[in-house]
Amino acid sequence: MVWGSVTAEGRKALLDSKGFHDILSVAEICHDLADWNHPGYQALVARRQEWCNELCSGLLVGRVEAPNKLFNSTPTPLGIQVEGASDTT
Repeated sequence: MVWGSVTAEGRKALLDSKGFHDILSVAEICHDLADWNHPGYQALVARRQEWCNELCSGLLVGRVEAPNKLFNSTPTPLGIQVEGASDTT
């Protein structure tokens, strides 16, 4: 089972009562990727940060444009989109 966020107590209660093998949380997955310094995750977050900055800057001046490279990306082995990556195979 995958949840956005789960407490230790909530995880234990669900594992005990429902018999799930494990409960994953998006929050813990993101924390692990950050701790591991995963390059694909770092690139993904950095690009999304650029998009947010561009959006907020545009909102301040009253003009917002779509990101230039929104669909110019290639999946990594973990399925994370990395901007500017190219598939040479």
